Amino acid sequence: MAPSLALSAYYFVYFAYVGAYSPYFTLYLRDLGLAAAQIGVLYAIPQVMRIFGPAAWGALADRSGAPVVIVRVAALLSAACFALLYAGGSFAWIFAVLVAMHFFTSAQMPVVEAVTLNHVRDRPGMYGRIRVWGSIGFIAAVLALGALLDRVPTTAVLHATAAMLALSAVAAFLIPARTGRAPAGPRGGLAAILGQRRVRAFLAACLLNGFAHAALYAFYSIHLAARGYTTTAIGILWAAGVLIEIAVFQAMPQLLRRHDPSVLFASTFGVCAVRFLIIGWGVGSWWLLLAAQLMHAATFAIYHASAVALVGRYFGSEHQARGQGLYASLSFGAGGFAGGIVSGLAWDALGAGWTFTISAVAGALGLALLTAGGQPGVAGSR
Repeated sequence: MAPSLALSAYYFVYFAYVGAYSPYFTLYLRDLGLAAAQIGVLYAIPQVMRIFGPAAWGALADRSGAPVVIVRVAALLSAACFALLYAGGSFAWIFAVLVAMHFFTSAQMPVVEAVTLNHVRDRPGMYGRIRVWGSIGFIAAVLALGALLDRVPTTAVLHATAAMLALSAVAAFLIPARTGRAPAGPRGGLAAILGQRRVRAFLAACLLNGFAHAALYAFYSIHLAARGYTTTAIGILWAAGVLIEIAVFQAMPQLLRRHDPSVLFASTFGVCAVRFLIIGWGVGSWWLLLAAQLMHAATFAIYHASAVALVGRYFGSEHQARGQGLYASLSFGAGGFAGGIVSGLAWDALGAGWTFTISAVAGALGLALLTAGGQPGVAGSR
C-alpha cells in the first residue's frame, strides 16, 4: 500500500477510536455503577500519561531508528490491554487496564506524526491532507456511535472502542517500515536545540495552547446546557468545529505555500484569545458561539499543522520523533492537565465567564512569548 494511503487509513481508525472512547466511555463507566469521583480519576489517566509517554516513546523511536516498529508494537499492546476490560469491571481492575492501555496509546501519535512528516518532507502542505482523515474518522465515530446508543446498551462503547483499537493495529502494519530517506536537519544534541530561544518560546506556547483549551473540553457543554441550549444545539456547535477543522486541513498546502509556518502558528494565539472571550461572555448569542466554534479552524487545525511543521524544522531528522513527543507531552499532556486543574477550581470560584477569560489570557500570553522569543517570520510571511 502507498505510504500516504496507509498513513491516512491509520489516522482514520486511530481517531475513530478517540471518537468512540472520549465522548462515551464515561457513560459505560456510569452504567457499571462507578461513582462520579472514580470516573473522574479514570478519565484523568490519558492526560497524565500524555505528560510522560510521548516524549519517552519519541526518544526510543529516534534511538532505535525504527519508528514504524514502535507504532506497530504499541498499537498491538494497546488493543490487547483494552481487551482485558472484558475480564472485569471493578474500579481497581479498570484503573490498572487503562493505565497500561494509555501508556501504549501515548506512544503512537507523536511517532506517526514524525513518520508522516518524513514522508511529506518535500511537500509539507500534504500533511494536512493526510491528517484530515483523522478528523473524518473522529466525527464518523462520534455520530455513528451516538445514534447507536439511543437504541442499544452502553456496552456498545466497549465493543466499538475495542474494534477501533484492533483496526488501528491492523492499519499500523500497513504503514511501510521505511517511508523514504530521512531528511537532513539540525545537527547536534537535543540540549543544543532546546537551548535556542525560539524553540523554548515555541514549546512554552504549545503548553499554553493546551492549557487554554482544557476549559473548552471540560466545561463547554456544561456551560451551554446551563444557559438553556439543547443537546441538539450543543452537538451542532461541536460538529461545526470539527467540520471547519476538516476544511482547513484540506487547505493547508495552499496556506503553507503562502505563509511561513511560524506566522501561521503565532497568529492562532491571537485568535485563541478572542475565541475564549466570546465563549465566556457571549454565550447568550447563538451566532457569536457559532463564530467562536469556527475559530477552531485556527486554534486547532492551523495550530497543529503549523506546529508539526515547526517541530520538523527545529528538531530535524536526528530528533524528529523526540521533538514530536515533546510537543505532544507539553501541549496535550502537561498543558491540558494543568488547564484542567485550574479551570476546575476557577469554575466554582469565579464562574464561567472568568474561567474562559483565563483561557483567553493564556492565548494572549502565548502570542507575547512567541513575539519576544524571536520566532522567525512572526513579523511577516515569506
